[in-house]
Amino acid sequence: MGKAGECYHCHTGRCPVGVATQDPKLRARLNPDDAALRVYNYLHSMTLEAQLLARACGKTNIHSLEPEDLAGPLLLKHQL
Repeated sequence: MGKAGECYHCHTGRCPVGVATQDPKLRARLNPDDAALRVYNYLHSMTLEAQLLARACGKTNIHSLEPEDLAGPLLLKHQL
């Protein structure tokens, strides 16, 4: 919704992005339609990445992923 690093003022009521504020001037900075599109794009991209990861692990569905699929190989010191 905003730029990275801007979301550290929520508890103050002075959110520079306009999400967590009651100040009309700050609230006007947030365009809900643009923010909704950004959230949609983020979630859609994450879904595609998860599907790609599943296919790379030889799975046909992300629900078929096991914890072992998400862990890297464990190399012992003598194997390096």
